[in-house]
Amino acid sequence: MSAVDAKKITLVVACVLTALAAWPVRRLSSGARPQSTGWIQRPSPFLLRFLLATACWAAALGAFNPFTNVFLRDTWEFRLPIWATFSRLPNFYRPEPSC
Repeated sequence: MSAVDAKKITLVVACVLTALAAWPVRRLSSGARPQSTGWIQRPSPFLLRFLLATACWAAALGAFNPFTNVFLRDTWEFRLPIWATFSRLPNFYRPEPSC
């Protein structure tokens, strides 16, 4: 059996398992009552501040993440093995143009 055949069999088994898992959902009834009010309650101020702080933290991490390889190369180059040198980093992390 080749690797492609093994992947095909795995995908078919995953599809069958998903179909079997979805079978009991057909018996569920939609007995949800419609809401009597049409307005949405505003979240608490604590939750708004927490979500704002989390969004700022995620943006800061995402903004500085590409620069960590360059920083670590300059700071800890003596600790890296020979195969992890700066010249082997992907082209989009290099400060000089790769054209």
